[in-house]
Amino acid sequence: GASGAPAWPHPHLDRLRRDLGLDRIANVRVQHCPHAYGVVVASARGWTLCYSGDCRPTPDLARRATGASVLIHEATFADAMAADARAKRHSTVSEALDIARQMAAHRTILTHFSQRYPALPDVPGDAGVEGQGGGASAGVVVASDFMHLTFPQLLWAPNLLPRLKPLLGVEDEQPRRSSSARS
Repeated sequence: GASGAPAWPHPHLDRLRRDLGLDRIANVRVQHCPHAYGVVVASARGWTLCYSGDCRPTPDLARRATGASVLIHEATFADAMAADARAKRHSTVSEALDIARQMAAHRTILTHFSQRYPALPDVPGDAGVEGQGGGASAGVVVASDFMHLTFPQLLWAPNLLPRLKPLLGVEDEQPRRSSSARS
């Protein structure tokens, strides 16, 4: 196609759409390596899923998936490593969240974290806690290997992030109250 995507319709595309109940499947070129694409899948039931694949932030992907129910976006590097992210054609956590903000994604699943860094990426704000001023980071889920989430689970899954931090030894920025202060 004109955008550099494979020519459509593919011989099996109509069957795939019918069998899976899809309205639209769109490949979107992303900046990573030759022939790298993100994908936007829209269901006849009303949900839209966008998967970035490995890439730099791609405004065209955000435009093509405006209002997505779920954005799965790579966030290989911490924000402090933005130069490395650019050089290796990956995204930082904040860059991925900015794409989520641009597309007004309902839920964002961050993935593809480098194993060289801590077990839990630093997600700014009250990530995942809806109604607590998290802004772009509200509704964020941090993926892990073999994670499986259904659409109904995405309603509560963002609330896991603040609860995972103490389990993984991640210090809160706010001091904890002593047990006597809680009573």
